[in-house]
Amino acid sequence: MSYITDITYTEGIYNQMHPSYLSLACAIHGYMPPDWKKEFDYLEIGCGKGYTLNALGATYPESYFVGIDFNPAHIEEANLVTKKAGLDNNTEWHCHHIEEHLDIYRWEPKYNYIALHGVYSWVSDETRAAIREIIDRTLVPGGIVYISYDTFPGWSTMLPFHELLKREMKSKPPMFALHSLFDKIKDLREQGGCFPKAIDPVWERWEKLEKMDWRYVLHEYGNGQLRPFYFDEVYEDMKSVGMTYVGKTDLSGAFLKLNSPNEWWEVLQEQKMPYREVLRDFYLNTCFREEIYIKGGIPFYFKEDKRKFYSDIKFVQIKELDEEEEVTYAGLRFKFSDNYKKVLDWVNHGRTLQEMEEEEEEILIPISRLFALKYLAVYTGSDAGKQYALTDAMKRRGLNTGILSSCGYAYIYRDWE
Repeated sequence: MSYITDITYTEGIYNQMHPSYLSLACAIHGYMPPDWKKEFDYLEIGCGKGYTLNALGATYPESYFVGIDFNPAHIEEANLVTKKAGLDNNTEWHCHHIEEHLDIYRWEPKYNYIALHGVYSWVSDETRAAIREIIDRTLVPGGIVYISYDTFPGWSTMLPFHELLKREMKSKPPMFALHSLFDKIKDLREQGGCFPKAIDPVWERWEKLEKMDWRYVLHEYGNGQLRPFYFDEVYEDMKSVGMTYVGKTDLSGAFLKLNSPNEWWEVLQEQKMPYREVLRDFYLNTCFREEIYIKGGIPFYFKEDKRKFYSDIKFVQIKELDEEEEVTYAGLRFKFSDNYKKVLDWVNHGRTLQEMEEEEEEILIPISRLFALKYLAVYTGSDAGKQYALTDAMKRRGLNTGILSSCGYAYIYRDWE
């Protein structure tokens, strides 16, 4: 049993794949980012229904976007949205397996960004090798790779669910297999089974799956090729094709000392990469990683370069802050202090990142946490589409119309004015 092809995947727009955010994350982690304000080429491997890529195509009409996916239903839906949004001139789709794509298109380096969200853990070893070859051959020096995958140790408690679902699917269609397994899970709990007791309170995570989108559950857990990784395995894979690890997209690793208890920070400081990050995953019980790699990777050697980059960065608040809410970030629990409210006040008054840092040197710490907790999005003065709004009202309406007409669970691309 391999990848599920007769049921399409869920829909979504993933803001962490946006070029301006990836470039900002690079800068905060200390690396010179690509200049996304100029024309660029962007490849998404395993693009699904293409909502993220279509949104980016509408936001950056001067750049070029390519999506590949082996599922014809995904590509058909992506094409439908592209045509209705009038994005045919800068967005294209290819329906075939990644290995076939490598054989058909013998490209020279051309891409500034390559993204693969929810792909690397769900394909065969041969396909992962083809992905690395595409990165090696088609990513330009200084280009960025965004990659996400299931990881240990957090995923270890979900492997038995994956194995049970695989066995159910041997004799039943996917939907029937899933419902059958949920019934058995309830029986296990009610009859006092030893396994639920052994992994309690993680058992709650199993039970919550029944309330999630069944398409997600089937694709996530019913894939016969599913393989979670330890961080150092992916780190070495990327290193083998000349990639330098930048950091996690949630930015927590950029301020490791401040995002770790003092005693644990001392332990981590003694370790070298990549083992240090593996240990950190054990502290956080990480089950899913989203990372950025850069081809080559030049650190910011001069403060002037960083200041120039920061002077063009602004933010938009996308969620109201609850001062009484206690939140968890990188394993630490805290409430929002006046410092966080001050950041949001500056954001809403149009301050650039450079202006905020001049006012307060450690401003990047609350900003990184607000990003990770989805209170902020990034845009630049020259990024006419900001991050969420599109450059042209007609394309904006076209994109929304395309999405509405092509899926049952429509995600409207929001227009922030």
